Amino acid sequence: MKIIKSLEELKTNQRNSIGLTIGNFDGVHRGHRQLLGEMMTTCKKDNKKLLVMTFVPHPLVVLNAKKNFLLNSYDERRDLLDTIGVDYLLEEEFTRDFSIQTPESFVKRFIEPFSDVIGNVYIGYDFAFGSNKSGNIEDLQKIVDERNLDINVISFQSFKGDQGTFSSSLIRQELTNGNIEKVNDYLGRPFSVCALVKKGVERGRTIGFPTANLEVDPLRLFPKNGVYASQVSWQGAKYKSVTNVGLNPTFENKEDLKIETHILDFDEFIYGEKIKIEFLHRIRDEKKFNTVNDLIEQIQIDVAKRKEMN
Repeated sequence: MKIIKSLEELKTNQRNSIGLTIGNFDGVHRGHRQLLGEMMTTCKKDNKKLLVMTFVPHPLVVLNAKKNFLLNSYDERRDLLDTIGVDYLLEEEFTRDFSIQTPESFVKRFIEPFSDVIGNVYIGYDFAFGSNKSGNIEDLQKIVDERNLDINVISFQSFKGDQGTFSSSLIRQELTNGNIEKVNDYLGRPFSVCALVKKGVERGRTIGFPTANLEVDPLRLFPKNGVYASQVSWQGAKYKSVTNVGLNPTFENKEDLKIETHILDFDEFIYGEKIKIEFLHRIRDEKKFNTVNDLIEQIQIDVAKRKEMN
């Protein structure tokens, strides 16, 4: 996948050689992948390349100052889109000025000047654009027709989950509730976090269960506080692990979220290294223990449960 900084980079492409889709694609979940898969199939049949236009930061991060919101980092989104076979990625900077564009001005800026190379625009059934999402599919089709552009707007119904139409919002809700198995089903893969390991106070090592402490991205959404069966990837290898998401109430009285993972059968120095944690199953709620010995006994139970799992 080639990441481009401007549509100008595609002006030298052959006429009608690009299929364009626009969206946030937070999580790149099963619905997104079904939608993108349909687009890529059509593009391949018509000898076109698929261009995904998305936004950095996410619009709600800018407009509503959202924190603890994103299902993946922007780097992770790039990797996911690359993995499924997207040809080009344009990450447009999203600002408040950008957000007040009318639907007409959006088309005039991003589609009309590139109508020679953009042969198709692919959109989801609930596509909206322009200021306050004031433009919909019918508006886009009307604007395109008025400009006599050679663009076909194709809508695909996305994957439906057991609670109705699939969405990133639904996944956020399930993640906040700690329903990690359902989240993983909707994503079509384990929910994961890639982050650097930072030096902690090493309490885990003193009680016999050393943990890797992750640098927490305030924009990321994490599962509900608790203990999870997980898997760590590092330098091409995978290890069983037990991950705690929470506030470490046995030792501290702070509101700072911590992500700590105990990696089974592992004794490597990984401070400053990037690891990937995949959340597989929820084991229990986070709990404040009366004594350190009570905590140790519970961790032993958690680790034993993890060893029994695949």
